[in-house]
Amino acid sequence: MDMGNQHPSMSRLQEIQKEVKSIEQQVLGFSGLSEDKNYKKLERMLTKQLFEIDSVDTEGKGDIQQARKRAAQETERLLKELEQNANHPHRIEIQNIFKEAQSLVREKIVPFYSGGNCVTDEFEEGIQDIILRLTHVKTGGKISLRKARYHTLTKICAVQEIIEDCTKRQPSLPLSEDAHPSVAKINSVMCEVNKARGTLIALLMGVDNSETCRHLSCVLSGLMADLDALDVCEALEKRKLFACEEHPSHKAVWNVLGNLSEIQGEVLSFDGNRTDKNYIRLEELLTKQLLALDAVDPQGEERCKAARKQAVKLAQNILSYLDLKSDEWEY
Repeated sequence: MDMGNQHPSMSRLQEIQKEVKSIEQQVLGFSGLSEDKNYKKLERMLTKQLFEIDSVDTEGKGDIQQARKRAAQETERLLKELEQNANHPHRIEIQNIFKEAQSLVREKIVPFYSGGNCVTDEFEEGIQDIILRLTHVKTGGKISLRKARYHTLTKICAVQEIIEDCTKRQPSLPLSEDAHPSVAKINSVMCEVNKARGTLIALLMGVDNSETCRHLSCVLSGLMADLDALDVCEALEKRKLFACEEHPSHKAVWNVLGNLSEIQGEVLSFDGNRTDKNYIRLEELLTKQLLALDAVDPQGEERCKAARKQAVKLAQNILSYLDLKSDEWEY
């Protein structure tokens, strides 16, 4: 049939079929469950197309009736495929295993990072058993099942890695405060980092709905800023002993570091949003310090290069923290 003379109803059916085709890959790759938002979204999209198909007037023409029937069958096939993906027995099996992992984390790990006892052998054996069982779930080459198994394994293996890494490398806390005045602050930061690990695990496993990745990112940025402040304060104290011998460029960098140390104190206590005058003032101050550092010519002096690099990193960290802190956290 000449496309220019094609019946409007036939053209409309072809448009609908293109829209259905564009949804097909999302349906075939859907690896979630029937209560997931994406499931409901895809279901609504396909149901809408069915209504659109049903509203096409065939005017009693046989070819249009057949085309409408084919379009409806294809859409119904995708709806059925979506439902089967979400309710496949092996998909349910994967979810049940994941729920066991959630219970294990909720019972053994979250209390540990809240100040409880150490991670037990029972947990390590339990998580290893869960990983083994997941690898044995048959997917039959089905894309949706392979994705579901992969995503679940990724989360659980990430938790296992976090636990193993911190138990192997973490120093015993608290550190002795006789060594240096800054150790008390380091102890405090390390305790907060430990809690952050627990929060990260809870987020990965979906066992804590009160936290968000953005909030955790802001907390960790704040801890980095605290540690940066210790580095700078200690360096500034040492510098006083040798200030008279300093290269002019080196001295300029350390003056900026001193300014940044003061600005950082204000940023750490800042509690507002980006429309606040104080936010704008702090942002301008930090930008000025970065410009001042950019204007410093190290003249090949290695100590100056290293100091400028440290100062730029500190300024950028403070600026990032201010930016994160001024965002509205999602609770």
